[in-house]
Order: sequence, then structure tokens, then C-alpha cells
Amino acid sequence: MDGGYFRRKHAYEVWAGGRYGEALSAARTHLERDGVAAEAAPFVRAVEIFSHIQAARRVWLWRIGTAQRPEDGVFPVWPLGKALAEHAAMDEQWGAYMNALTPAHLEVNIDYRNMEGIAYTNTVSDIITHVINHSSYHRGQLARLLAESGLKPPVTDFIVFARENP
Repeated sequence: MDGGYFRRKHAYEVWAGGRYGEALSAARTHLERDGVAAEAAPFVRAVEIFSHIQAARRVWLWRIGTAQRPEDGVFPVWPLGKALAEHAAMDEQWGAYMNALTPAHLEVNIDYRNMEGIAYTNTVSDIITHVINHSSYHRGQLARLLAESGLKPPVTDFIVFARENP
């Protein structure tokens, strides 16, 4: 595989994450306007998960040596505004990283420690694949939580992205 394959997957990540950023902003507006307390708990949890996605993206950039060490760990409790700002920063930093990828770089081994301190080694291509799959997994949780908040979650299936971005 070449860098183009992973750049396209990153473009999907940016697209899908952006849709959830917009959906969370709409959910906040809905809750503030309607003041429905029963819907607030799923929204708060959704913001926590969206924050976790961004923190995890930063952790992996740090592990591959292109970002600062995350200050808030991998499970931060951020207000939506900070989570959206971190999302934008991660899109930009991952974008710069992806644009510099070469086929040879994809097979470079990265040595790192997980959050429990256990040492691992994985290739850059495996790490990128993990980051994108990790975000997709959590967007599934966001879909459920937004529905519980009284909103229709955005469609973020890869095939929809591919149709819109041939």
C-alpha cells in the first residue's frame, strides 16, 4: 500500500469527525433551547467520547514522534468547545503527517508503551489503521448517544464518504 490509500482514509476520518462535531454542536443548541434534562446525560457522555477520540489521536501522534505529549491523558473531561478545538488541531496535525508519508515510512516500526506501561512495536501503517478504526468504533457510540439526546445522528459510513468524494 502507498501513502495515497492512507491519505484517503484520513480524509474520511476528517469528514466523519467533522459531521459529529457539527452534530454535537447542534445537540448542545437543542438542549440549551429546550432544556430537556433527560437528554443531557447522553449528550455529556457523547462529548466525553468525542474528547476521548481526539485525545487518542494525539497520543498516537505523540507515540510516532510528531506531537507533544498529551496533558490530559486519553480520557479527558473537556467541554465541547475544547473538544472541537482539539478535533480541528488533530485534523491539521494528522493531515500534515499524512501528506508527508512515503511508502517506505509506512513500514517503519514504532516502539511505544501503552497506557499501562507495556512495551509494544507496531508499523506506522498498523497505527494509522488503528487510529481510523478506533474513531469509527466510537462514532458508533456517538450515534446511539445522539439518538438518546433526541437528535438524528449523522451518517458517516465510509461508502457515503466515497460517493461524495470519488
